[in-house]
Amino acid sequence: MSYTLFFDQMPEYLFVRSDGRISYATGLDIWRQIGTRLLTTGYKTFSRRASGQKVSIGEMYLIVSRFSTFGLTGARIAFCDQGAETLVTNQFAALVAKNHGIDAKVFQELKSAEKWLRSDN
Repeated sequence: MSYTLFFDQMPEYLFVRSDGRISYATGLDIWRQIGTRLLTTGYKTFSRRASGQKVSIGEMYLIVSRFSTFGLTGARIAFCDQGAETLVTNQFAALVAKNHGIDAKVFQELKSAEKWLRSDN
């Protein structure tokens, strides 16, 4: 199960992209790394774009439920993925994140995600 994780520090947010085969275990690892990067950079907002094989809705629930243990409490997350096949999973992830005190929203266009991340609400 191989994946690549890219971080790009934008002026107002952290942009994260992952490529490759994503399993439950690698999904946990990716989000741990994102939490660590947020803590070390001081960013509270970020956008995440993914490509490749995705986790199931059940696995997504288990991963997102652990966000607080990764240092993501209080973060603002823009799930940005242009694939229609992952839209429902990302919307579910955003809902679970909100239920755990994390401001999260799903976008299909990066420009819309960036605008939201830069806004105050």
